[in-house]
Amino acid sequence: RFTAQFGVDPQQPQTTLEVPDVAVTQAILELWHERKKKSNVVLVLDTSGSMKHESKMANAKGGARQLIEMLGDEDSFSFLPFNDNATLWVMRNEKVGQKRDEANRQIGSLFANGGTALYDAIIEGHRHIAETDATDRINAIVVLSDGADRDSKQKLEKVISVIAADAESASGGVRVFTIGYGSGALADVLGRIADASRGKYYEGTPENIEKIFKEISTFF
Repeated sequence: RFTAQFGVDPQQPQTTLEVPDVAVTQAILELWHERKKKSNVVLVLDTSGSMKHESKMANAKGGARQLIEMLGDEDSFSFLPFNDNATLWVMRNEKVGQKRDEANRQIGSLFANGGTALYDAIIEGHRHIAETDATDRINAIVVLSDGADRDSKQKLEKVISVIAADAESASGGVRVFTIGYGSGALADVLGRIADASRGKYYEGTPENIEKIFKEISTFF
């Protein structure tokens, strides 16, 4: 209990800070966005055939749009949808402010088909960031997949090795945020990938997928 017996005056504080008006709050937010470190984000999104079921593709699109909305105008965005082909780039190193509408159009055009080359897609996304050499930015990969890898040439241990070695670099490496979407997603695999990069794993559902993308965006 908060009582005077323990040196606490429950009547205090009597003077509190006033909430700033809307204009001041908006100015603070704009200044923060202007001064904060810019991001270099790669979205690696599973579009394999299994994403047809349970409205997974529609919900994943909604989450991806949430991510685009939360990124700043000067942030850099790259987009790699994948199935059994892990090199299907549709956007690379685009300034979000100039390509926000285009990114949303590309997301809207996705359809589910083919197999799952998850490991190859993550390696491809990581290689792309390494070649971009954006050491002055927060580098991150956001991965969503709903199933086990069946088609990659690379193995899981190779992915872990590449990501972990990069995480030990002077720049801190590329953080990988993984989302396991649906009952078929392998939480242990996606969790290991995220942990190796000092990122985070999320368990996605139709109800929380947009919220997850919004939370991820707060890291950068």
